[in-house]
Amino acid sequence: MDSTSAQGRGDSFAGPGAAETGYDAGARRPSGFEDPVSSERLPPSAKGPAAAERVCEDMRAMRAALELFIAVRRDQLKLALRRTFLWAVAIGLAIFVTAVLAATACVMVMVGMAGGVAELVGGRIWLGQLLTGLVFVGGGGGLAFVLVRIAQQRFRRKTLERYGKIER
Repeated sequence: MDSTSAQGRGDSFAGPGAAETGYDAGARRPSGFEDPVSSERLPPSAKGPAAAERVCEDMRAMRAALELFIAVRRDQLKLALRRTFLWAVAIGLAIFVTAVLAATACVMVMVGMAGGVAELVGGRIWLGQLLTGLVFVGGGGGLAFVLVRIAQQRFRRKTLERYGKIER
């Protein structure tokens, strides 16, 4: 190594010396530092077995507080899960009941229409029911076909607008 020390060269990696900072590297603390927990400044109850017992009591109290904190958090999580589950069940039940009521209403409308059509075709109930069923199935299929076509046309139009090639 060079005869010049790192501090003497003024290297950027070498910090200021002990004289400039007041820090004594050998002692591992700033010069003029007084230990706030020196044995001369402690009361008699903070020394020896009494101090060790007080530390143990504090540790037991901290453990009890931590156990209580964990129990409270666990109960909060259980309560949140229980509430979420109950809401999910309630919403699912509401959807189910709504679907059943809608299906019942559709069946009643179809039965009424079938009776009316049966009267129109000379009292043939089976023909009224058949024609009503075909109308509803065909109407549902036709409606689905129209909705799919509208969605495809909308998608195509948006795609063409995005690329600037509008064709009409």
